[in-house]
Amino acid sequence: MGHIENLKDYRVELNLDQRLDQRTYNMPLTSEVAVVWVEGSERHDLFEHSVLLQGKDRSIHGIRSYNACYDALSYPVFFPMGELGWHNCIPKVGVTMAQVDQARAICKKRAENGEDYDGEPVSNTCVFVHDYYCYKFQMRPGIFNPILYGRRLFQQFTIDTYIKIESSCLDYMRNNQDTLRADLYQGLVDSMHLGEGSAKNVGRRTVLSSSFIGGPHDMRHRYMDAMALVQKYGKPDIFLTMTCNPNWDEIKNELYPGQTPQDRPDLVTWVFRAKLEAIRKMLMEKDILGKVKAYGHDRASVVMRETDKADEKGNIDEIKQYRDAWWVTPLEALWMIYGFDLSKNHPPVQQLQLHLPDMHMVVFHKWDKVERIVNRPGVEESMLTAYFDANRHHEEARGILYRDFPEHFTWQSDGKFWQKRKNSIFQVGRVISAQPAKGECYFICVLLNNVAGATSYEHLRTVDGVLLPLFCEAAERRGLIEEDNTLDECLTEATLFQMPSSLRRLFATILVFYEPQDVMGL
Repeated sequence: MGHIENLKDYRVELNLDQRLDQRTYNMPLTSEVAVVWVEGSERHDLFEHSVLLQGKDRSIHGIRSYNACYDALSYPVFFPMGELGWHNCIPKVGVTMAQVDQARAICKKRAENGEDYDGEPVSNTCVFVHDYYCYKFQMRPGIFNPILYGRRLFQQFTIDTYIKIESSCLDYMRNNQDTLRADLYQGLVDSMHLGEGSAKNVGRRTVLSSSFIGGPHDMRHRYMDAMALVQKYGKPDIFLTMTCNPNWDEIKNELYPGQTPQDRPDLVTWVFRAKLEAIRKMLMEKDILGKVKAYGHDRASVVMRETDKADEKGNIDEIKQYRDAWWVTPLEALWMIYGFDLSKNHPPVQQLQLHLPDMHMVVFHKWDKVERIVNRPGVEESMLTAYFDANRHHEEARGILYRDFPEHFTWQSDGKFWQKRKNSIFQVGRVISAQPAKGECYFICVLLNNVAGATSYEHLRTVDGVLLPLFCEAAERRGLIEEDNTLDECLTEATLFQMPSSLRRLFATILVFYEPQDVMGL
């Protein structure tokens, strides 16, 4: 900074805007090294370049956090010879650079031809970023690793590495919103009928995929899966909390001279994970507290963040809202870098799709023509329509409710069909939740939870030989709304997994959609 002209014109300011949520932006109280991720700031491109190099000619060169030169420039003590850090062209053992270039050419050709691909040729030849840093953080006898001697700088490098990995992932999702889209099948049909020829004009919301580990959609799915086990087996008998003691002998015995456990978050993470697995084995395999029917023991507390707030223009950016002021510690960062499980359920839970006719999700690329997408073989099929097909072709399936189907049949995603279960592995089904505010979709859920053997949407709407126009009329004619006290069941079910604020919104929604006399007993 000494070479910057007019340095007195620069200053540091605190954001004192009282409209900011102080639960998110309040001052941290802990003394540990951590990072506050603020790349979700409204100032666009504020952190576009994590390292800025200024030449003698005053030219500015930006280095992104996942550039190969970033590690050596930011942590010269750890990379004293100026060696490169991770980059996406590091070949695996036994792979030549010529093979890497060939794989990249294959992917590029597929993209130009509009073919579906997932980058598999490149991923099979190059080293993943997780693998690279897991290698860098290892202890090896007789080999000096300067990173493990960095103390607080090691903690900083750890969380910096985690942010680098997550930023790379999130940037890919943001940059490929127009490349890999998902929209309702019916929405595609409407677009085609309106003369819309290109898929790039369908859908505009910036979405944080549920496949992103630790994201709000992923966390909610895990939570709902755990609650599905509660609905199946009842409330848990044991709530077990395990904490880590930094003075465990397994940690202290592996410290280098002069180090404290705080200097080695890698050791703490490995030892805690090993002890956690040991306890899990004693509980689940040795049955020290009795036979376990089902379990779900999350590794850490889950913070649900709202990612559905629209800006002043009505746009919703789930990625920005996820990253805004996110607090990350070295232990959490290393747990994610090593790829340890965040949670685990037993028996596994199968999420069952719920949608109106022709309103299921379809994945497509922006270069695809809408007509080609709509006419793709099997595009009209979904988990729910395949359930209808199974009821038509398998007599033994007709007495099974949709939510219980995974206990007897397995879902084959490749061919989009249900196959009769051949193994003894048990699986619990969970229908995607629907509230009364979803209208007809909610009444489909009511019908599926009470009517077995349905062979089509029309079958669900048929009562006493009469085909009714609406699902709500079919549910009412079957006595599933008033006589079966469905509203009360809806609230009772919601109390198992919804927070108080969500319950209040649900109750208010019921008051809006139904007559006062229908909800007097709730």
